[in-house]
Amino acid sequence: MYIEYRRIYNIHVRDPSIQQTAPGLWIQSKAWDAFWILSSIWLLFGLLLATIANAEPIFITCCLTVGVLFSSFHTAGSLSTYFFSPQLAPYRRSQWFKFFLIPALISAITIGLVTIGVKYDLSIFAENTRNHFNTYILLATVYFSWNTWHCSFQHFGVFSIYRLRAGRDEPRFRAFDKYYCLFLTFVLVPLTWFDEQRHLGFIFQYFPPPSKGFFSGVIAIYLAIASFVLFTGVELLTRSPSPPRILYAATVALQPIMSFISFELYLLFFQLPHWITETGILSRVHINYAKKVGVTKNYFSSVWLCLLAFLALVVIYSMNKGSNFLGSWYRTGRFDYAVLDNGISDMNLILLQGSFLSFVFLHFYVETYLYRASDQVTRDGIIAHILSDR
Repeated sequence: MYIEYRRIYNIHVRDPSIQQTAPGLWIQSKAWDAFWILSSIWLLFGLLLATIANAEPIFITCCLTVGVLFSSFHTAGSLSTYFFSPQLAPYRRSQWFKFFLIPALISAITIGLVTIGVKYDLSIFAENTRNHFNTYILLATVYFSWNTWHCSFQHFGVFSIYRLRAGRDEPRFRAFDKYYCLFLTFVLVPLTWFDEQRHLGFIFQYFPPPSKGFFSGVIAIYLAIASFVLFTGVELLTRSPSPPRILYAATVALQPIMSFISFELYLLFFQLPHWITETGILSRVHINYAKKVGVTKNYFSSVWLCLLAFLALVVIYSMNKGSNFLGSWYRTGRFDYAVLDNGISDMNLILLQGSFLSFVFLHFYVETYLYRASDQVTRDGIIAHILSDR
C-alpha cells in the first residue's frame, strides 16, 4: 500500500467526503488495528509460545499456509480494485494508457523474460559468465527491489494515516517517517536477508554469491534498535504523541532483526504482515464504500474473480508436485525450494512463473496509483474510505 500524502492533510480537513467525525488515534479501533495493522506483535508472541512448546515448525508452517491466502487476497484485491471497482470508473475511462497499455506491456515483458530464462541454453557460455546472460537475474533484481520499495511505502502510508489521526502533517514529520521506513526496510532488511538466498531455488538461485558476513547483519540489528529508539523519542516529544505510531514503528524495526535470523522469519515478519495490512485496508475501503452506496449483487464479484485466478496458479503448481513444499519445513526445519520447479515441463513452467510474476509486478504497479492522494478520483474513491469513520 503506497499512499502519497503530499496534500492529504488539507484534503482530510476540508473535503466533506472524507471528514466524517473527529477521528481517534486508531484507524478503526484498538482491536481492528491490533489484528490488521500490528500483526507482527501477535505473531511474535505466537512464535515465542510455539518455541517454548517446541512447536515452532508447526507454527511457522501454519502461518505461512494461511499467508498464502492473505497474499492472494492482497494481490487480487488491489488488482480488482484498480481494474474493476466502480469508484475508479472515471479514472479508467480517462487514463486508458495507465490502466491498459502499461499493464499489458508489463505482462508481455515478464512472460517474455521468463520464456528466455527457461528455454535459452546457457551452456555455450563459460560457467563463470553464464549468469550474466540469464534473464532470471533481471527478474530477481526487479522483484526484490520493487517488492522492498513497495513494502517501504506501505509502512509510510500507515504512518501517514496515524499521523493524520494525531492531527499532525508538518513536512518535517512526513520526511522523518519516509526516511525511517526507507532506512529500516530498503536498507537494513536487504542487508540481513541477502546471505539467506544461497539456500533458495526458483529465481533466487540466480543471484551472485553473497559477499556480506555475520558482522554486517549485527550492525544492521543495532541500527534498527537505535532507529526505533530515535523514532520513539521524537514521537514522545511532539505535541500529540501517538501510541499506534510507536507500536507500528516497533513492528518495522523488528523486521531486520527477524530477517537476520532466517529467511523463514523474514517471510513471517516482513511479508506476512504486509499481506495482512493490505487486506485489512482494502476491506475497509470496500466496506465503507458499500455502506455509502449500498451493496449491489455483483459488487465483490471482480475481487473473487481475481482471487480465484491467482489461487488457481497455486493449486495447479501444487498438483504438479510430488512433495509438499510447506511440509518440507515441518520435516526438515528448512523449506525445500527445489520442489518448486522440479518435474514440470518447460511450457508449464513458463505459464506458471510468467503468470505469477505478471500478477505480482502488476500489483506493484497499480498500487503506485491506487493510493495517490494528489488525484481527485483516488482521493474520493479510495482514500476517503480509508479515513472515513462511518
